[in-house]
Amino acid sequence: MPYFSGKTIATAMLVLLASLTCLHAQDVIQLVPNPTFEDQDANGKADQWYNKEGSPKLISDSDGHYARLEVTEAGKGCVLEEYHGLKGAKQITVSAKVRWENIIPGNKGWKSGVLQAMFVDKNNKKTGPYQSVKVCKGTNADWITVANTFDVPSDAMGVRLHVALYYVQQGKLDIQWISVNPGNKAYRPDGSNIEEYSGPAPQTATATKPKAETPTAGSNVNAGIQLVKNPRLLDEDDNGKVDSWYNKNGTPKPVKQDGLTYAFLEVQKADDQCVLEQYTGLKGAKQITVSTKVRWRNIIPGNKPWKSGVVQAMFVDKNNKKVGNYQGVKSFKGTNNDWSIISKTIDVPDGALGVRLHLALYFVKQGQLDVQWISIVSGDQALDAEGKPVKDQSKSITIEPAKKIEAISVKSSSSSVAVSSDMTLPVGDGPEYAGIKGVSLLGSDPLAQLKPFRNTNLFTATRFEVAGQPFKQAIRVTNTKQPDAMWDMQLRGKGTTPVRKGDKLLLTYWVRSVAIDTEFGETSFLTTFELDEDPWTKLIQIANRFLIGETWHKVQRVYTAKRDLPVGKSAFSFQFGFNPQTFEIGGLSLYNYGPDIASDVLPSVKPKLYNGHEDDAPWRDVAAKRIEQIRKADMNITVLDSQGKPVSHATVDVKMTRHAFRWGTAVYRWFFYGMNPRNKEYQKRAAELFNFCVLENSMKWGTWEAGGKNLTATNEAIRWAKENNIQMRGHTLVWPSFDRSPERLKVLRYEPEKLRDEIRKHITDIVTTNKGVHTEWDVINEPKTNHEFMDILGVEEAANWFKMAKQLDPEARMFINENSILSGVKVANFESWIKRLRDAGAPIEGIGMQGHLGVGTASPLRMWEIYDRFYEQFNVPIAITELDVLNDDEDLQAMYLRDVMIASFAHPAIESLVFWGFWDGRHWKKNSPLYNEDWSEKKGLKVYRDLVFNQWWTNEQITTSSQGDAQIRGFLGEYDITVTANGKTQTVKTSLNTSGNKLQIKLD
Repeated sequence: MPYFSGKTIATAMLVLLASLTCLHAQDVIQLVPNPTFEDQDANGKADQWYNKEGSPKLISDSDGHYARLEVTEAGKGCVLEEYHGLKGAKQITVSAKVRWENIIPGNKGWKSGVLQAMFVDKNNKKTGPYQSVKVCKGTNADWITVANTFDVPSDAMGVRLHVALYYVQQGKLDIQWISVNPGNKAYRPDGSNIEEYSGPAPQTATATKPKAETPTAGSNVNAGIQLVKNPRLLDEDDNGKVDSWYNKNGTPKPVKQDGLTYAFLEVQKADDQCVLEQYTGLKGAKQITVSTKVRWRNIIPGNKPWKSGVVQAMFVDKNNKKVGNYQGVKSFKGTNNDWSIISKTIDVPDGALGVRLHLALYFVKQGQLDVQWISIVSGDQALDAEGKPVKDQSKSITIEPAKKIEAISVKSSSSSVAVSSDMTLPVGDGPEYAGIKGVSLLGSDPLAQLKPFRNTNLFTATRFEVAGQPFKQAIRVTNTKQPDAMWDMQLRGKGTTPVRKGDKLLLTYWVRSVAIDTEFGETSFLTTFELDEDPWTKLIQIANRFLIGETWHKVQRVYTAKRDLPVGKSAFSFQFGFNPQTFEIGGLSLYNYGPDIASDVLPSVKPKLYNGHEDDAPWRDVAAKRIEQIRKADMNITVLDSQGKPVSHATVDVKMTRHAFRWGTAVYRWFFYGMNPRNKEYQKRAAELFNFCVLENSMKWGTWEAGGKNLTATNEAIRWAKENNIQMRGHTLVWPSFDRSPERLKVLRYEPEKLRDEIRKHITDIVTTNKGVHTEWDVINEPKTNHEFMDILGVEEAANWFKMAKQLDPEARMFINENSILSGVKVANFESWIKRLRDAGAPIEGIGMQGHLGVGTASPLRMWEIYDRFYEQFNVPIAITELDVLNDDEDLQAMYLRDVMIASFAHPAIESLVFWGFWDGRHWKKNSPLYNEDWSEKKGLKVYRDLVFNQWWTNEQITTSSQGDAQIRGFLGEYDITVTANGKTQTVKTSLNTSGNKLQIKLD
């Protein structure tokens, strides 16, 4: 789908937003980072809250999601604490939704249940008195909303919130949410106003009586109301533009012709856009219906599915940020000369306060789109611009309505399977092949075996009936928010029967993509069958990518189990923690046919591979030409005799000895410590293949400061690299979260100056000690999911880490490193961090993209798009810092490794490619593409050797001309040049860089 940057929001849009009287720029600012106590990392604790005392719990039940504080022993406490800045507020209003039970206070007035705020100054010292929002005693079984307004002390820089049972004799306190907003108005976390509360004007702070919160109805409000301003697309002021609409791209025009008025959009030049946009509020609607009357001509789509003509809606929240998926009403290709009415009913996602409507030609090669009118009304009835009912006349995709059989419950116990050591395979009753019936690994109803797992508040899974397919039921999955990793959203179920090493497994399911919010326009999810405990060994792993459309895609694969999995120790999952998307899965089965059946007897469907995998794919010729241009240069050699005269017919052997491009791997420090024969084998193989390396964990803060044998092993690895002329990169100076840093730092969460000092001391220590060792440093690693230190200390301090490191080791370049970039998941966030750090003065000299990939995670062309995007914006080198190609099929693994290497080597921004381990004996997933655990070679190693040391390696013999000259175009790197003539031989060492090399060799 199209990418909308903040830069495209014009002044007109801001005016429209400002006109929404329900929003006030100051009041709706939410100061609490996690006001609803979400637990996105599933660690049992509210994100960005601190369990200061006791064990607050998170509960999700019929009453909703809330935090519970409980004290059962007199004199004990239970406290949740959170710190946030004030963003310049002079007054704040704290509101919360709470209930409590049997709170018996302690022997002091303050020993009770309490919601309170404590202002702190720049040194994190308390300023002014504690500010009480609510004191809780006895029992109040009903949820109530409480609020209070406080003036901010003049020297306050932040506030600590306490939800607490302070040394009571006993009691429970439940809190559903807590909100802090600048000003004297109370707002819920979703931005809605608590109308019964109005705080005092500044300079007073009067407590308010709590009032019960009235639940809102789930039905549509004001059904049938026209939400579009100027639905007939008129130009009543004759200025050549459609009134109340914004020409977002191109030049949409209002047209009056043959008694009709309509908007005319046209693209004449390939990859241009023409977009008409309007923002409108939702007026409380829970569901809207978009209807329009259109025709189109000669629309030739671009090279992506979303590059076409389209009418679509994008919901936005109170901050004008997108909520949920893009909602396509209709896509247009080719020609339809007749006016057609199309419509679509769309559920309004939670948190949406408005909708942007787009009439668009997105990056098409050419085409015209006419729109006579467009209507949005609340409810499910399609109405025209005059409010009259209309009927959809389009031939759009038919998606069966989600006729609910059941919304899949996370609390259902049907996927619970007891662990058993019995490895006997039951009698099968599945499909029969070669006289053997399959044994189901997922019970009699595989769909029922799957349950929502992790971040279950961020996605829905619903079973519905299907007609006209080989299966009768399917699951529709919709995720509304992207979590930190793909495995952070799953449908997951335990295996119900055992698997033995060598068993043949037959997996079948159908997939259909319904909606997707991503820059790549594809549904993405991972299918796994694995050991249900560390190290999560995978027997099956499929990276699924499907275009939006009405087609059901059949997936059917045969696998040979590579290990035993007892009952209760296996799990099947669909993992879909990518961008918001909706997809459907039906016809799921996983059968075990035992070890005796031949794999080719079982049916299979050739896997859908990534675009460009074909040997004759056009991108390969482009890549070859790029490589010839950017990775090679001319070497001109002149051979002279002892008198300085040219020597003709001299033989010149040009032998490359080292690549300029950095081919590297992560190495493990303990394989350089001691005399274990395994160590020598490991070192020998690494030195044969690579000219670059990174210590896997040695430079991470906790390992580094542990010292002792850790440091000894680290120094031995550094010595080995130097002896073998292998350059090193440093990983990582700051992994900016408490969980990724030494445990001792956690007590500094509320002492920012001490935390700042500790980080600076660490950077000074490790960079100074290793000055000259590393050619580059990852100063910050994975900022999207690890940003606590920046939250506390600010982006400016993070920029100082780059400045410090650069000053301490000026020859090393400073990088920022992130994962999930080539998959497209964290692209926008990573760009934002780089921009913010640069704006704060950080000398970012390189960008690290980790590269933990499955086969087909990104096609070669998509890699180029991402490389282009970062290189054009930031103009610094890009390093692939942690490459994996995870797949149990060696052929697919080798094929994709080949294409990742070619695509990267063919792009001018890429200067290094580092594997995150090259041997299964030391690989975090035991799935390196190069060596098995017994050191037998994988097919990926043959690919690597052929590319790096054959196709991209120069080793030639040439002869000088009558003028003593010889020319060769070679790959950039280091060379031995040996000249032989008239019984004399001379060898010189030289290098070839992008400027070329003119070399004279004298035969003495």
